[in-house]
Amino acid sequence: MHIDDCVDGIMKIINEPKLLATPVNLGSDEMVSIKQLYELAAELASVIPDYSFDLSAPKGVRGRNSDNTYIKKILNWAPSIRLKTGMKKTYDWLYKDYDDKNSPFRMYHDIRW
Repeated sequence: MHIDDCVDGIMKIINEPKLLATPVNLGSDEMVSIKQLYELAAELASVIPDYSFDLSAPKGVRGRNSDNTYIKKILNWAPSIRLKTGMKKTYDWLYKDYDDKNSPFRMYHDIRW
């Protein structure tokens, strides 16, 4: 889930009396596997993914997503920024920030693009 949707959702939740002290899912309903996430990050960074699978390792869940049925029902709202769009926006922001010689990101992280 992109931070813009997260903040918007939190503001809606805390201002809705029906949700007071009620657990509610807040996340993207877009199903994504770790492999898909890895491939998307590689695509955005213009790198060729290198895979290494340990087929003897325990199997976990095949993907992650949020069931937004309840939040849609109560708030008539759901996150709207798709994973690829949000990751592109975040990647571009990080890349631009890193290019800024005065960026705190650059000052505290020795990352080479």
